[in-house]
Amino acid sequence: MGTEIKELDNPVLKMSNRLIEGRYNLTPIEQKVLIAMAAVISKNTKEFDKVKIRVKDLIEFCEIEETNGYKLVKSATKQLLKRTLEIQYANGDWFGTHWLQSAYYKHKDAVIEYEIDKNLKYDFLNLYKAYLATPAKLLIKFDNRYTPRLYNLLKKMIKVKDFEYEIEYFCDRFMLPESYRNKHTHFEKKFMKVCVDEINDKSDIFVEYKYIKEGRSYTNIHFSVTLKKNDNIEEKVEVKSLQSSSDNNDDKLYDEQQKIYDRLVNRGIGVRKAKSLVKKYELAIIERNLRYAVQQKETSTNLPGLIITFIEQDIAGQNEKAKKEAKEREEERQKDRIQAYELFHGTVEVDKGHESEITTVSDELNDIEVEFIRTKGEKAGKHFIEKMERLGLTVEDVRAGKRK
Repeated sequence: MGTEIKELDNPVLKMSNRLIEGRYNLTPIEQKVLIAMAAVISKNTKEFDKVKIRVKDLIEFCEIEETNGYKLVKSATKQLLKRTLEIQYANGDWFGTHWLQSAYYKHKDAVIEYEIDKNLKYDFLNLYKAYLATPAKLLIKFDNRYTPRLYNLLKKMIKVKDFEYEIEYFCDRFMLPESYRNKHTHFEKKFMKVCVDEINDKSDIFVEYKYIKEGRSYTNIHFSVTLKKNDNIEEKVEVKSLQSSSDNNDDKLYDEQQKIYDRLVNRGIGVRKAKSLVKKYELAIIERNLRYAVQQKETSTNLPGLIITFIEQDIAGQNEKAKKEAKEREEERQKDRIQAYELFHGTVEVDKGHESEITTVSDELNDIEVEFIRTKGEKAGKHFIEKMERLGLTVEDVRAGKRK
């Protein structure tokens, strides 16, 4: 029996957080076609099934101009076979793949039979209720190419409400034009403002934001996201599911844990991951690694991932240990230096920054000095003879057993 045609009947798109935070760039039509294709797949299976959908339904659902609709859908499908997606991991690794595994455009029947790339099965199939689920039609309504992605990124943080993202994070993950990175006005007017205005106008959430400066440059954006009041029962159920799943996952945090948790979330770490870190590691370890990661943020475009790696591997602790060991080695070298100086000079050179102070530490000859003078006599060496004479002794005195 052939593959049944899927109907685009108010489908819901559910995807993993790592997919929402992935690095990719699609045209508006490519993104709309992908949203529709991903929304109608069977989500409660272990592997992707091939899906068949009418091109006419795609054109209508994605609100594509009918005149060139078939041509545009065909072109977008071809591009989704080639467009790459990068998924970043906390340890610095990344994984790359394509959106579609295969696509069969049947011209006579005016249908497309396709299969999502098998490497993405964990990002679309059998996801927990807490993962973001969004009516596909809502995402289709957005006109700007970046708005659906920004909406998903901000909506998944709805329970946190207040949080921060680095500007560089958006430039990298959304693959924004270089001018957006170099000119703040381009980033604000052509990306952030237009997307937020569209989200506030067409979606179920309301977004407020403000830029944060470090020195003379804007580096971060602080967001405040709230759910609009409405009578959409489906949406209320989804939010309730998100909240209850998160609340029941772990016990409540005590005051100090909550403070650290809030700081992690404000730095862009997911709610569940932040709570897991707070529960698993000592607060002192989290504190020092959070501080150290922020200091090292210029070395990475993924600050949340950097923070997680530092905490899990206690990079700050390792760094402190290395510094302590280096200091101990230097102290040992200093002791050896003092002993060597005392051996040959009978004095200790105490290092004081750029100055040195010579301090007498012995008023008698030691065993080695006595042995040198007894066996070598006047040829024992300048420093041995000078110390001997300073003590008012002669070679004969030393050979007779005198030391001072």
